[in-house]
Amino acid sequence: GVGSGGSGVSLPDYSLAWHLRLVVGELLQLRTPTADDGVHRAYLAQLETCARWHELAAAATALPATPLEEATALQQALERLPPPDEPTQEVLRVLDLAPLDDPAPLTPDAEALGSRWLAGHPHDPHRLLALLHAASAQRAHAQHRPSGVVRHFLTAATAATAAAAVAASPPLPSFAKEWRLAHSALTRQLAPTALLGCRLRGGAGLPEDHVRALRALKRHLPPQGPAGREWSSGGRILLEYCAVVANFYAFTTAAAAGELAPRTPDSVRQSAEQLLEALRGEAAAQRRSLERDEALHGAWSEEAAAWHACRRSMEENLGVVRDKLDFYAGYVAEADPAMVTD
Repeated sequence: GVGSGGSGVSLPDYSLAWHLRLVVGELLQLRTPTADDGVHRAYLAQLETCARWHELAAAATALPATPLEEATALQQALERLPPPDEPTQEVLRVLDLAPLDDPAPLTPDAEALGSRWLAGHPHDPHRLLALLHAASAQRAHAQHRPSGVVRHFLTAATAATAAAAVAASPPLPSFAKEWRLAHSALTRQLAPTALLGCRLRGGAGLPEDHVRALRALKRHLPPQGPAGREWSSGGRILLEYCAVVANFYAFTTAAAAGELAPRTPDSVRQSAEQLLEALRGEAAAQRRSLERDEALHGAWSEEAAAWHACRRSMEENLGVVRDKLDFYAGYVAEADPAMVTD
């Protein structure tokens, strides 16, 4: 049986009943057990309470089930109980300093679980990796580690894509919930902080790893559900803003060197104007959200305040882009193009 680890609390032991139901029940041709059976749920709760991580993963996938049901049960079990060798908060903070699109690491216990899975699924090396990282993204969210959420989701999505490319690989859960967590972490926490910090240093865009992470989220956008709407008001705006800023700086550099495409100012200005309109529409929607926050909690949430400041900063920067391009368009015939960089 599984004990309580010497805590002084006596817990019922369901291990024998669970194994008898699984083995003897088959011999006696009893009804096939399901995940809703009381003994099964009690045994999983016992393993979770006693922090028996490997046993919990094995028991969660021991019942007859479709591959998708098996994957879902395993992911839910891994979300509830982190690996026993999870790093300390101090180590996690150091790990979270890595670029957002770097593959997230797993602990040795998680890698050992992957090795055992691979022994029984030799032609399907990516499915458990995707599930482990999806569960780790949920864990990072509970720990308020936005970088960990983004990195683990992107690693899970990459593994899921690799699994889908294997002809015999069964389906995986959609990871739509994890996508939404990663999108929120990037667009409402990491990107606003990075953009405002960049502005303080005299810049206007986002770090390259943030841009690459946004593009990866776009590639893995779930086809159904609210994710599309959230992308339109978050990640899409940030990506388009970064493109406008990059094109503007490319234009000013070319103008200073006398190497200018004739219609570059018009295309950049049009993109800036369209994005300003989108941001103004987002501002109206956010105003209603902020009013709800104030009514319910007496103050704005930290994420709402960060996005509000980020949106205002983008509006101001895009206004500067538009005004400088208007200035250039008015004086291009007689002024030095390098003036636009002043």
